[in-house]
Parts: sequence; structure tokens; C-alpha cells
Amino acid sequence: MVCVWNDHSGRHPFTEGKRTPLCIALSKDDGRTWGPSRVIEADPNGWFCYTSMSFADDKVLLAYCAGDRQVGGLNRLKVSALTKDWLYSAESARD
Repeated sequence: MVCVWNDHSGRHPFTEGKRTPLCIALSKDDGRTWGPSRVIEADPNGWFCYTSMSFADDKVLLAYCAGDRQVGGLNRLKVSALTKDWLYSAESARD
């Protein structure tokens, strides 16, 4: 399982009241426990939200709003392709 969210747990620096950082984590046991979150977007002035996720070959495709104060919080769409190797590299470092 894969989860994408604005991680305000304290693991990563964040600005109060902002939709940043955008993070991702994996679960190997159907969501009972989760690996460490990894930062996808960390701009402290950014606004990262409304994420859509799809899987293609060896990649996780994410589409999400990626604005800021200058262009507006919801005025940009960003598409990112994260490889399974990148996703699992944090898991192997933890094991």
C-alpha cells in the first residue's frame, strides 16, 4: 500500500497552516504499520494537495496541485513519476 499526504508529524520541517511537505510512505502489511515518510515536495511556500495516484509498469504516477502564493495555491498541476526502486530504497535503508 502507498499513502501520500502532507506530513506534519514533525519528521520533516513544515510551515504551520501550509499544505507542505508532500510525502509518501509504504505499508507492507495492508496499512497496519507504515515505513518512514519520504519527501516528494518540500517548498515551504508551496501548496501541495489533491493528489491522484496511478501505477504503471515500475512507477507510481502522482498528479497534484502544486501552487504557491505567487501563482495561487491551486493554479498549477504537477505530474511526477516515482520509480519503485526509489520508493523501496528508503525501506531497505530502514531494514
